[in-house]
Amino acid sequence: MKNIQARLIPVLVLLFAAILSAPCAAGFDDQFIEPHDIGQNKVPHMGYSRVLVIPVVIDELGDPALSGWEAFFRNDLEAMTFKNFWHVNSVARYEVDTTLLEPVHYAKCPLPTDTFPGCKVPRGDVKALQPGIDFIKDLLTRVQKEQGVNFADYDINGPDYTADGWVDGILVMTNADFTGIALPVSFFKNMKLDGTKIGAVAFAALDDHPVIPIHEFGHLLGFGDLYHEHKRDRGLYLSLMGEYDRGIPLIDAYSRIKIGWADVVEAEGAPQEFRLAPAETSGQVLRIGGDSEFYLVENRGPGKFFDKGLSGRGLAVYHVDESTRPEPGKWTFIQLVIDCLNCNEWHPLAMNMPPDGRFRIQRGELPVQPGELLFGTGDKLMPDYMFQNVLTEYRYSLNSNWYSGEPSDIAIFDIDNRTHLPAITVKAGIE
Repeated sequence: MKNIQARLIPVLVLLFAAILSAPCAAGFDDQFIEPHDIGQNKVPHMGYSRVLVIPVVIDELGDPALSGWEAFFRNDLEAMTFKNFWHVNSVARYEVDTTLLEPVHYAKCPLPTDTFPGCKVPRGDVKALQPGIDFIKDLLTRVQKEQGVNFADYDINGPDYTADGWVDGILVMTNADFTGIALPVSFFKNMKLDGTKIGAVAFAALDDHPVIPIHEFGHLLGFGDLYHEHKRDRGLYLSLMGEYDRGIPLIDAYSRIKIGWADVVEAEGAPQEFRLAPAETSGQVLRIGGDSEFYLVENRGPGKFFDKGLSGRGLAVYHVDESTRPEPGKWTFIQLVIDCLNCNEWHPLAMNMPPDGRFRIQRGELPVQPGELLFGTGDKLMPDYMFQNVLTEYRYSLNSNWYSGEPSDIAIFDIDNRTHLPAITVKAGIE
């Protein structure tokens, strides 16, 4: 506990200073607790945007392979590309073109080498904040002068789908040992080039898997981390923002609802049959429950380019309780640093419901493969009127009861993931 407190003190000092000077401090990756702060805190997520991708090569660290990234950042909807990922997840509601610049070379590490030997920045090291901001300023000034970048060309989108004075997005790819991170530049410094303000900047490494730059750019859009910050592999699966696998998973149903990329079908009243089309082509999400606590169901399976870690189609079922989120306001960012969204593994913001009822993620019986979390023919989720216990490591049962243990009356059954593929039928509603 003392070590945790010691690590948090410098974080809190910096955050308090930032919050006192920031006009809107809900946070850029707050999972849309504050949904209207596009510009300073979030890049636009509807309409058409242009994103600047800047490779950075530190010569003393060797020559990185760049050819794969040239293909990944090609503006192609018929390949596994950055552009296509957002096209698929948003069901064409958010389209982005990228400009991949020529590599910017630094002879040596642009960060203080006495503090960061080998240009390695440990995860969560607050000492990197100010040098990181200075590096971004220098880097953006260089591409402006050396490659003729006009940052106004990357401000074409905003809340009303027109230029709003803020850059639409910047992604920096380096050959340094930087952990993937999204840095809220405007939280700490007012930065403006060509009349265009810089909000947050995403970082990934040139030797990373493509899922990393996609995930970090997701933070710029407003998505929060849904993995467990302190216990490996105990967060949300079937989600780019959670415990993602190497198949580059879609964004989970809950996150797509919050950003406005899902077509929500409400299951109200007595159970009835629904036919859910694949999430990656329809955006469909079945919602059952109350205002703050509810269940979501979506049809997931291997797509043409993404979710390749899944071997077959099934229904992903999520238990969501939004009462676990902090209220929007100037302290939200600090609260999310101290207590992440999915850090209570037995009562997180969003939980995968396991069809086998073992709750292996929560119990730490790992690894768990994403496909194990899909409901198929013969599986069901029903209320339990006898077992009304709070979900814990010692008292758990597969049922649709609320986290309090009170029966929700929600029934999900008669799943058929064989007859109408790629669609899946299910009966769902309130008993």
